[in-house]
Amino acid sequence: MIRNDTAQSDRPEAPTIGPPTSDSSEGPRFLCDRMLIRLCRWLRAAGYDTSLAGERTSDHRLLTTAVVEQRYLLTRDRKLLEHRGAAGRVIRLQAVRPAGQAAELAQRLSLDWLHAPFSRCLLCNAPLHVDSGHGAPPGSHGPFRRCPSCARRYWDGGHVRRMRAQLTTWRHAASTGMHRADESFIL
Repeated sequence: MIRNDTAQSDRPEAPTIGPPTSDSSEGPRFLCDRMLIRLCRWLRAAGYDTSLAGERTSDHRLLTTAVVEQRYLLTRDRKLLEHRGAAGRVIRLQAVRPAGQAAELAQRLSLDWLHAPFSRCLLCNAPLHVDSGHGAPPGSHGPFRRCPSCARRYWDGGHVRRMRAQLTTWRHAASTGMHRADESFIL
């Protein structure tokens, strides 16, 4: 969790580094502010390394964390763009709902919404490990995965099928330039 315990007066200047660099196989990394908690989970579902800022985190701390961890900072807060070092690092999304935000990100970063689906924990962002499925509910279907950090288990049930369909819709919309304003699935 990112905490804001630095006083305004003894705060160092924010680093001024350009856009994050990333290994092309891993794709871009993200840091979402609290306004984008639902988008954060969708990015994790798509397989992107996406951190979520703690509550009451200062803008300076958000930007510093994004620079240090080589992440794009995603926000709806226009004031974040005014900070030194924000250029190329902060992406301000205008859409209110995740479908619109997904379209904006896909357009700006050529984001693939089926990058590595369901390879990260939706709650804590850790990469998932293959699991035996021992203890899974009766009738559940594999592959089974487990989060090594929070021990949450995942399998391909109806929820995952609906989420995959939403990710596929967003990928198709991005590739064709189409955008649906409504939400068919809430995460």
